[in-house]
Amino acid sequence: FYNHSTGENITNYAWSFGDGYSSYIEEPSHVYHLTESDLMTVHLTVTNSDGCSGDTVMTVPVEDNFAFFVPNSFTPNNDGKNDIFLPKVSDVVNYELTIYARTGELISYTTNPEEGWDGFLKEAPAPQGVYVWKINYAKIGTPNEMMVRNGTVTLVR
Repeated sequence: FYNHSTGENITNYAWSFGDGYSSYIEEPSHVYHLTESDLMTVHLTVTNSDGCSGDTVMTVPVEDNFAFFVPNSFTPNNDGKNDIFLPKVSDVVNYELTIYARTGELISYTTNPEEGWDGFLKEAPAPQGVYVWKINYAKIGTPNEMMVRNGTVTLVR
């Protein structure tokens, strides 16, 4: 958010973002965690050293930032390109990524959305082939509603 207030001796900035959060810095950043796109009413009150204040209210459209992308293949050959199977997610909590061999054997497990599978199985390169992935997660806006997605990824050597 950018402050365009003018005047002398401004001493206080009071922002209200319309979702229960506030800030008292001149130009704050704010992240909305929504379950769907919405209009939010943002309120700014500035006060100067003489106690005079002014208000500005603006309605801001906010888009749901949830993103979910899972690649369908990767090439863990240490060339620095596509070496890790790493789904791209944003605005999720309670994240779990599990990778299985076609036989049902557990290959990899993580709860860190920034951590993927490097293509190894028991400290040795996994064979080329198709593997099954499963992701459990909840959106930040609805942390008690667990969701499940699953699919396959092809490891190419």
